[in-house]
Amino acid sequence: MIQLHRIFGMVVLSAALLLTPGKARAQNGSLKVTSFPSGANVAVDGADTGKVTPMNITLSVGPHTVAVSVPDPEWNVDTRTVLIVSGNNDLSVTLWPILTVGPLGPPGAPGRGVGSEPDHRSRNLWRQLGKFALVGLGNTVL
Repeated sequence: MIQLHRIFGMVVLSAALLLTPGKARAQNGSLKVTSFPSGANVAVDGADTGKVTPMNITLSVGPHTVAVSVPDPEWNVDTRTVLIVSGNNDLSVTLWPILTVGPLGPPGAPGRGVGSEPDHRSRNLWRQLGKFALVGLGNTVL
């Protein structure tokens, strides 16, 4: 009789473990990372994966910090927090170069500013060009 109780107890315990959702079993998801330009390095939670885009990696379910970078100091690193769910997850990033401002160039030649009235030679040139442009349009109404 004691053996029967032990067997019944183990069956109930096993069934409870199998039917318990969530944290009782580790869950993973697959993350696919693509980038423009491709061939960028990928780090997850501060650790280099040793892989370059496009790439896939299996991660535990939950939030992870993903950094995608080009091995060139003149490009920005794209760092994002990604919530991994069970199954397939996708991350696509566009990397941008760091914008720099150089020295000012030489001043332009003095002349008319933007929006000023053209002189009569420019006006006549535009009239002549307009005639040719209208010939090419045929029956098109502007």
